[in-house]
Amino acid sequence: MRHLTEEEITLLEENRRCQADDWSRIEVSETFAPSQLTEVTFVGHCTLGDLSGTHIDRYGIKRSNGICHALLKDTTIGDGAYIANVRDCISDYDIGADVTISNVNAIYMSGASTFGNGVSVPVLNETGGIEVPLSRKLTAQIAYLLVTTPDSDPVHQELVRLISADVEECRSERGTIGDNVRIVNTGTVTDGYIGDGSIIDGASILSDFSLCSRPGYPAVVGNGVIGKHFIAAAGASMVDNCTLHMVFVGQSAKVGNLFSANESLVFSNCTLENGEAAAIVAGPFTVSMHKSSLLIAGLFSFLNAGSGSNQSNHLYKTGPIHHGVVERGSKTSSDSYILWPSRIGPFSLIMGRHTDHVDTSAFPFSYVIENHNETYLVPGRALLTIGTMRDAKKWPSRDHRPGDCKLDCVNYNLLSPYTVGKMEQGYRKLQELLDFVGQHDETYIYHNLHLKSSSLHHGLRIYRLGIDKFIGNSLITRIRDKVESREIATIEDLNRLLRPDHDEGVGPWTDLCGMIAPERGVRRLADGLRETAYATIDDFSSQVRSLHERYYELEWDWSYDLIYRWYGLDKSESLTAEVVHEILDRWIDAVLTIDRSLIQDAAKEHAIDRRISSSATTQLDAADELDQDVYVQCVREHMERKQSLYDSVVRQLQL
Repeated sequence: MRHLTEEEITLLEENRRCQADDWSRIEVSETFAPSQLTEVTFVGHCTLGDLSGTHIDRYGIKRSNGICHALLKDTTIGDGAYIANVRDCISDYDIGADVTISNVNAIYMSGASTFGNGVSVPVLNETGGIEVPLSRKLTAQIAYLLVTTPDSDPVHQELVRLISADVEECRSERGTIGDNVRIVNTGTVTDGYIGDGSIIDGASILSDFSLCSRPGYPAVVGNGVIGKHFIAAAGASMVDNCTLHMVFVGQSAKVGNLFSANESLVFSNCTLENGEAAAIVAGPFTVSMHKSSLLIAGLFSFLNAGSGSNQSNHLYKTGPIHHGVVERGSKTSSDSYILWPSRIGPFSLIMGRHTDHVDTSAFPFSYVIENHNETYLVPGRALLTIGTMRDAKKWPSRDHRPGDCKLDCVNYNLLSPYTVGKMEQGYRKLQELLDFVGQHDETYIYHNLHLKSSSLHHGLRIYRLGIDKFIGNSLITRIRDKVESREIATIEDLNRLLRPDHDEGVGPWTDLCGMIAPERGVRRLADGLRETAYATIDDFSSQVRSLHERYYELEWDWSYDLIYRWYGLDKSESLTAEVVHEILDRWIDAVLTIDRSLIQDAAKEHAIDRRISSSATTQLDAADELDQDVYVQCVREHMERKQSLYDSVVRQLQL
C-alpha cells in the first residue's frame, strides 16, 4: 500500500470530483489510478485495494471495477471491488475482495456490536423464563438442551457461559463484508457481519445481524426483507418481504413470502412462507406455507402445518405463559387448533380443534381427531398411510446442506428406539385399558382421549406390526454387519455375534430436536457440562455429533434388550433358534402387511381423484395409474427387496 501523490490528489479533486478531509490518511494499492474513482468522498482513514480490471455483473454486462458516487468513512476495501451509488455512506467497515455494492442507502456501524450474537430470545414462554442466546454456532441440539433445562441448572448455565465466550470473540467496532459479497438495491444496513459469498438484494432494513455464509454456500437476503437482531446460517434464504425480529435461521432454511418471524429459532431445512411464527423452536424440516397459519409457543420438528393451523398459548388469565410440543413428523390439517399446554406424539395427524390440553405422546403414528368438541385418538393409523412413507423418503433428499458443513444433527429414521419405544409404551397402555375396562363396543376413555373399540384393537395390531418390523430390521442388520455372506452353523455362534459390545444404548431414548439418542448418552453430555469439561462451544458440539454418529451401534443395545422384553425371555439365557426364526417370520409378515396397506392407501387416494375426474376411466386405466405412482413403485420394490433379504438370511442361518 502507498499514499497518494500530489498529482493524483489534484486529478482526483479537479477531474474526478473527489474530496477528502485528509488525503494523507488515504492508502491505495500500487496499481491505483485516479480514473478508478468518481465523486468519492473520504472521511478518516480509508484503504483501497487493487481496483484495476473489470467484472461481469449479474446482467451479463462488463463493468470496470472502481468506486463512484459514495462517501467512505474509515473503511478498507479489498481488490476487485465495484461500489456505486451509495446515497448516504459506508462507515467503519472492512470490505473483502471482489465485492459488489450498488444502489444502497447506507452501510454503517452504530458502535461496538456482536452482530446479533448474544441476543437473548424468549422462546416457548412469551413472558420470558425460557431464553436462548443467539449464536453463530447455535444448533438444534444446543437449543433443545437450553429450553428443556431450567436456567438454574448448571447444564443451562454452562451452555450459556460457553456461548457467551464465543459472543465476546464476535464483538467489534468494525463491520465485516467478506469476499465475493453482493449488496444491491438495498436500504440501510447497520451493524452487520456479512460472510463470504453473501447476497443482499433489495432488502429494506437490516440491523444487528450476521450472515454466516461460506464460499459456494451463501446466505441470501432478498426483496423487502426487514431483519433486526438475527443470525442466518450458511445457505439460509430470507426473501420476499419477510420480517425477522430476534430470530435464528438455520442452514438451508427458507423464510419468505411475507412470513413474519418473531423471537423464534428456525433450524436447518425449514420452509416458512406467508404465515406467522412467534416464540417457536422450529426443529429441522418444519414447514408452514399458508397465509392463515400461526405457529406460536411450540417446539416442533419435521412438522407440516396445514392452512389455518393455529395454537393458543394463554387462557386469558395469567398471560401467554403456556407452550406445547408437537413431536417429530406430525401434520396438522386445515384449520386445526391446539390449546397449549399439550403434547402430540410423533408422526401424528392432527385434525379439528382440541381444547382439552391433550397428551398423545405415548401413542405415535396416530390420528388425533376432534369429534363434537372431544378429542378422539386413532392409535397407530398413520403407520399404514402412504403419506408417512413419502415423508420419510423426501426429507433426506431435501437436505441441501453440504456434506462437510452440517451443524444440526438429523436422524431420518422412521422406526427408531425413540418411536418404537413409544409404540411399546402405547401398546402396554392400550392393553392395560382393554384389560381394565373389558371388551365392549362403546368408546374407551384414556384421560381426556376417546378411543373407539375398533380403534383400540386396530392400534394394538398396528403397534405389534411396527415393533416386529423394527426388531427384525435390527436383527438382520446386526447379522449382516457381523457375518457378511458366510453361513452360521450353530446357535452358539449366532448368540456370540448378536451379543452387544456394551449396554450404553439400553434404556429410554429421546429426540433432541432432530437427533435421536439414548438418554444415558445425553446425561453423559450434561455431566460434562456440569463438570466444565468443554473448553468451547465447538468442543461440546463435537461431542454431540460423536453421540449422533454412534446411533446404529447404540441402537443394537436397545434392540437386543427389546427382544427379551417383547418375547418375554429370561435375560440370563441365550436366544434359541426357534426365537430367531420367529423374529424373522414375524418381521417379513409385518413388512409385507404394512407395505400392502400403503399400496391400498395410495389406491384410495387415486380413486378419489378418479371419482371427480371429468373423463371416463376404465379399471385397467386405474390400475395403470396406480402402478405409475412413484411411491407405489418404491413400496413394491421394497417388498421384493425385503422378501429376497428374508430368504437369503434364512439360508444363511443353518441352525
